[in-house]
Amino acid sequence: MPGYLAIVAGKDEFLVDRDARAFYDKARAEAGPEADAEIVSGVILRVGDAAPLEASFVETVNTRSMFGGRRVLWLRNFNWVSDSVQARSDEVKESLGRLLKAVVEAGADVSIVISATPYDGRRKDLSALKTVAHEFVLHSPPAKSPFSGDDAQAELQVGLATKHLQSLGVKFDRAVPEAIVARVGQSTRLVLMECDKLASYAGPGGALQEADVLRLVPTFGDGDFFEPIEALAARDLPWALESLDRYFFNESSARPLLSALQNRLRLLIQIRCLVDAGDFRVDRKSTRLNSSHEWISRMPSSA
Repeated sequence: MPGYLAIVAGKDEFLVDRDARAFYDKARAEAGPEADAEIVSGVILRVGDAAPLEASFVETVNTRSMFGGRRVLWLRNFNWVSDSVQARSDEVKESLGRLLKAVVEAGADVSIVISATPYDGRRKDLSALKTVAHEFVLHSPPAKSPFSGDDAQAELQVGLATKHLQSLGVKFDRAVPEAIVARVGQSTRLVLMECDKLASYAGPGGALQEADVLRLVPTFGDGDFFEPIEALAARDLPWALESLDRYFFNESSARPLLSALQNRLRLLIQIRCLVDAGDFRVDRKSTRLNSSHEWISRMPSSA
C-alpha cells in the first residue's frame, strides 16, 4: 500500500482540481522538502494512448528515489473513467486495471493523488479503492431536474458565489448567486468568472440585482426559457423583447416558452385564489414573489 492515497472524482473540473491540489500540497508537506514530487497528465485522446501512459506511470510508481527520500505523484485529469468511447474500450479498461493494481501495490514511501474528471458515476473502478484510500472525494453529480431539492453541487456553488462576491466588495440581492448558478449550469469555474465580471460591472461598492445577472450573464448549456417569463412577470417590455431575441438565437421552437408561460399563469391563479380566501398574503417585500406581485394585483377576483 502507498503511504498516502487520495482520490478525487467528479464532473466539475474546477472542484476536482481544487481538492486534488490541496491533497497534493498536503502530501508534499508531509513528505518533506527532500521528497521528489511529480505531476503526471492522465489525459488520453485515443485508445492507443492508454498503454504508453500506463507503462510510464507504473514505472514511475515503482522507481525508487536515488537518495532514498519519499516520492509524491499526482495523476491529474484522469479521464479513463469517463463516459467516452475511449474509456469504454476493452483496451483502456485492461490498462486501467493494471494501473490501479500498481497504485495499490505501491511502496509505503510513495504518496499518490488521482484526480479523475470527467467522471462517469456508473463506473466502479475507483470506488473499489474507497476502502484503502486515505482520502476519497466524489463530487455530487448535477440534479436530475432543475426543480429537485437534492442538488448538493448547486448549493455548494451558490455558497462559493456568495463568498466570492462578498470578497469582491459588491452588494447584491439574495437571488443573485442563485441566478448566476442557474445561468452557467454546473461549471464552478464559470460561476466564479461571471462573479468577477459582474463585480467589474457594478464597480467598487456597487450593487447587483437579479435583473443584472439575467441581462449580462449568457446561458451556458441548455437554453433558458425562464428569462422571458420573468421579464413578462416584471412587466418590463424592453427586457422581455431582449430575452426573446436571446432565446430564439439558440432555439427554434416556442413550445417550451409557451409551456413555461402557462405554468406561470396557473401558479398565479392559484396564488390569487389563496389571497382572496385570506389564506395567503403577498407584499412587495417577498423576495421570490416580488416579480409576480403586479400580475396578481391586476388579476380579476373571479380568477
